[in-house]
Amino acid sequence: MSRYKSRKRRKDTEKMFMGGFTQEPEERLPFEIRPVKVGHKTIEVYEIPDEKKEEVLASLYLTTNVPGLDEERFDLHAGKVFRVGDFLVTREDEQNYLVSPFYLEGGGTVIDWMSADVAEQYQRTEE
Repeated sequence: MSRYKSRKRRKDTEKMFMGGFTQEPEERLPFEIRPVKVGHKTIEVYEIPDEKKEEVLASLYLTTNVPGLDEERFDLHAGKVFRVGDFLVTREDEQNYLVSPFYLEGGGTVIDWMSADVAEQYQRTEE
C-alpha cells in the first residue's frame, strides 16, 4: 500500500457515492506548498517534484486503472486536453485534491477527467 493511503482513499470514495459519508481531515502530503488566490478563497498547491509525480498520482487517483504521466486527458470543465503528468494537487478544506492543470482557471478535479478522445466530440456539441 502506498504511503499516501490510496486504498483508504478508494474506500472513502466508495462510501461517499453510497451516501452517508463525512470526510475526516486528510494528512498533508510531505511537499512544500504555495498559497494561490482563487476567487474569494486562498487554496494551497503542493510543489511536487517530477520524480514523485507517478507515486502521488497512483496514490490519489480514484481507481486502480491509473493513467501514465505522458497520457492525455480531457478536462470537462475547462474544455481542454492536458498531459496527465501536468496535474496539480491542491489542499482545500483539510483535503488533498488531484486536479487538472487548468483547475485554477475553472478546470476540474480528477473526477472530471475524460479520455482525450472525448475532446473532439465534446467540442463539436458545443458549436
